[in-house]
Amino acid sequence: MGALRIKTVATSIPVVLGAAAVGTLLTQQTPKALALVGLCVLGAVVAVSFEAPIIVFGALAGILALASEELVDDRLLGLNGLVYGTSLHGITIPLVLAAILALALGVRDQAGHRKWPGAPVTVLICFLAVATVSAILVGPLRDSLLVVRPVFILLLAALGGYWTALTYSVDLPLKILVAAAGVAILPGLYNSISTGGLSYYDSSYIYLIGMAATLVLFRAVDIGVIRIPFVLLSALVVVLSFRRGAMLAVAVTLIITGLVADRTGFHASVWLAAASALVIELVAPGLVYPHLVKLVTYFTGSTGQDPNVTYRKYETANAWLNVKRHWLWGIGPTTDWIVYRTFDGKFKALGPDYLHNSYLWVWLRYSLAGLILFVTFLVTPAIVLIRRSAPIVCVAVGASMLGLGVELVTASSLTTTTRWPLTVGLFLGIALAALQLSRAPDGRHQ
Repeated sequence: MGALRIKTVATSIPVVLGAAAVGTLLTQQTPKALALVGLCVLGAVVAVSFEAPIIVFGALAGILALASEELVDDRLLGLNGLVYGTSLHGITIPLVLAAILALALGVRDQAGHRKWPGAPVTVLICFLAVATVSAILVGPLRDSLLVVRPVFILLLAALGGYWTALTYSVDLPLKILVAAAGVAILPGLYNSISTGGLSYYDSSYIYLIGMAATLVLFRAVDIGVIRIPFVLLSALVVVLSFRRGAMLAVAVTLIITGLVADRTGFHASVWLAAASALVIELVAPGLVYPHLVKLVTYFTGSTGQDPNVTYRKYETANAWLNVKRHWLWGIGPTTDWIVYRTFDGKFKALGPDYLHNSYLWVWLRYSLAGLILFVTFLVTPAIVLIRRSAPIVCVAVGASMLGLGVELVTASSLTTTTRWPLTVGLFLGIALAALQLSRAPDGRHQ
């Protein structure tokens, strides 16, 4: 047992460095020769560490969670076009996740048999089953199964994170994900400075950075003296994302984690901020309240002046008309939803298969049963993980699921990318492993 722990600690440093280095190489404009050197370095780390599952996990966190999915983006050494031009596009990430599962399950230690992750993953399997049945019954089978792929990735990522954390301890994969978030912070700041626009268009980056910052802030992950700079830079990238839903999700995560974790400093800060705002408003009326109102209207989009908010209202109105006509079975994964109202020509859909509201998207694609299971999946981890007796990582991930539940009302993520289910699944699996380990009498999985 002692030898295993020593080996794990010795492996953690090159894993984190390797994941960060390769992630940086593959997400920046880099000469092919330099990128190939990075890949060789990663291969050398694999060769000397003999810890195959955690190396694959590190590569997954450092590369797949950060690499572009866009065909027109050639940052992946031209490999994007190669993959997108073949059937490999549909199976690449699932194959990598399956490799993690196989390798993690193949590494046995003195803990013995593995336990099932619990209710969240069980609900997720039911959701995948309903989505798969919908794909089989409606539409071209190959295309429909491709639409179901993110749900499959979410399941595999949760299982991979769970069994990897049980094998190598919770701390190691968390540090790898924090390292991946650290890699993501730099391009986020660069995007904001160079373009003056969004730090990241894809809100899954904000989830990754926000979760990592929360875990570092509450010391679930110890990164030493760079803790405060990491949290501040993370907060800056999140704010510069200008994504209302993503920022609101991170705020929900921070508030619930701080309240449930019962950290005196967090409670004192909340009360101090509230008391200060009240005193300022009493002394100088109108100095605080109008700004709070503006903040609320910004996050709710109730000003009516944002064209993106207006578009989503039109889009949602059409989605509801489609749902009313297909409220039980939906329309299937690949059938186009219909634009019934153009609002005097003011509304032009981005695409017949795209919806910002993920709940309506799932309802139309996977039936009413799929919607119920999807909502259950978001709520179940919160019920299981948010408790004062649980490790802080459990509370934070459970809180993030509620935050994501709020965000997905206006920001479609699960159904349009593979990065969202990948990052959410990994964090969820690790949190479930942490809860399982905390329940063992000796602190180890039984």
